[in-house]
Amino acid sequence: MLSRNLTKLSWLGKTNNTQLWTPNQLSANLQFWVDALESSSINLNGATVSQWNDLSGNNRHLTQANGSLQPLYITSGVGSVGVGMDGIDDVMSSPTFTINQPFTRFLVVTRRDANTAGTIINSISGTPNSPLGNSSTSTTRVAMFGGTNNLISGQDTINGQMSQFGTIYNGASSELWNNGTSTSGVNIGTNGMSGVRIGGGNPSPYVFHSVLILNRIPTTDERERMEGYLAWRYGIQSSLPANHPFIGSPPTI
Repeated sequence: MLSRNLTKLSWLGKTNNTQLWTPNQLSANLQFWVDALESSSINLNGATVSQWNDLSGNNRHLTQANGSLQPLYITSGVGSVGVGMDGIDDVMSSPTFTINQPFTRFLVVTRRDANTAGTIINSISGTPNSPLGNSSTSTTRVAMFGGTNNLISGQDTINGQMSQFGTIYNGASSELWNNGTSTSGVNIGTNGMSGVRIGGGNPSPYVFHSVLILNRIPTTDERERMEGYLAWRYGIQSSLPANHPFIGSPPTI
């Protein structure tokens, strides 16, 4: 935890003479945004989370009224601060809102299981089905699905390791970015999304740190800025490729 805290202090220190880039720069294209480090956005029921507020300004908050289905709010240990899903029945959902392809999700999550296949994030009730989850054929890797085929990441994820994913849903031009490294070449299908659900529906146990959704494909510069922002925000910048433009410092305006 000490090294991670020092990383965050270094990150904050970059504000002395420059303004840091944040997802707010994406303006109206940012459809959904939750961040567990924003403690004021977490509504607790004891030790569990009853509501996780949407920071995009669209009021698409994740909620769970049933105490037995609420995830834990984790403030120490594996994965640092986050919302911890048990991989059994914990689930949180937003109100329904529809986005058609092309669209993009960004996530920062920590895996809590070595090899269980299952869903990380999906639409409400799985309809239309556009999940990201642990692959059933290569369970150390994640896969995205858009109604036709799975696009499986070329990189492994490790139990207890924080990772960021960017998923561009765009038919045959879809891409799955794992810590800034791309996998592509599969036509995943044309499904859009209807709301946000984390956990539930054959879930995999993950700690959620941040989820963001855009209603379009980001430019290369925007994607790299998002990757850099999330990496420095959560102290995982060393996981970015060596030639990434923001491996040495967070993005600024």
